[in-house]
Amino acid sequence: MKHSFCLVVFAICAALHRCQGQEVPESPPPPAPPKMDAIVSYDFLRPLNRVERRADPQMPPMPQMPKMPDMPPMPPMPPMPQAESLNRKRRSAKGGGSMPTRKGVLRNSSILPNLGRIKFPEKFKGTIVEKWADYWKNLFIDYRQMLQDLRTDIQDEPKKALKWTTGIATVVLLARNNPSEMDFKDSLKRIANEVVLVSEECQNATSVGHLRFLDTCYNEGLIHYQNLGIASIMYTSELNDECDLYKGQCSYLQPTYFSFPKRIVDVGIMGRWWNIYIKTTNYDVNV
Repeated sequence: MKHSFCLVVFAICAALHRCQGQEVPESPPPPAPPKMDAIVSYDFLRPLNRVERRADPQMPPMPQMPKMPDMPPMPPMPPMPQAESLNRKRRSAKGGGSMPTRKGVLRNSSILPNLGRIKFPEKFKGTIVEKWADYWKNLFIDYRQMLQDLRTDIQDEPKKALKWTTGIATVVLLARNNPSEMDFKDSLKRIANEVVLVSEECQNATSVGHLRFLDTCYNEGLIHYQNLGIASIMYTSELNDECDLYKGQCSYLQPTYFSFPKRIVDVGIMGRWWNIYIKTTNYDVNV
């Protein structure tokens, strides 16, 4: 028993001695942390956090980027082509008239935004009420398109528009001041009453003769009135309209058109009959 115990102790000691004699390989050291070349600075006064790098004397300087050449300025965008009006397209398709240099512009907004939303009840569809409403709706669209085209033409050719406006204004002014036959009779009676108040020695023979000629024509029914719109004329005929003589019925004895200017006794324009005014201005001057 004692020998067995000794053997065990001897074996243990031999094992410990053998373990102490061998070198235990050391474990590799842990890798060193990389050297920090950058120091992070937190500047709270700036809106963004930025990283500031220190210049390392061992590191070569960073190469500088080449300077970018200046870019040329962008060319202006070409103007968008303007749309032509419908009437101009139709006129050009039919070959009527040349198009102006400046094209008209159509509004992108719908012409009738409110009328297009109107819906008739089912009982009115297909009846005369719906047809009547469609007629006036289309009529309004046509007139509105016409006014838009007129405004475009005025903007394209202002000189031509000025000429047309002046001409139309002149025609309207002449038409509003066109004298009538009642104005002629009033002038005749007024001047005749003034001439009566003047003695015969002071009366103008030309004025008195013209007044007597007009009175004779009225008494015989030979003077007539004709309205020309912007002017009026008073002319005489050879026979009364109620006269049924052979001379008034025969076509070969009728006055010709070339003799018509000789039968004009007065012309009225701008609110005045000028022949009677000129011949009776100095009715009280005997020359």
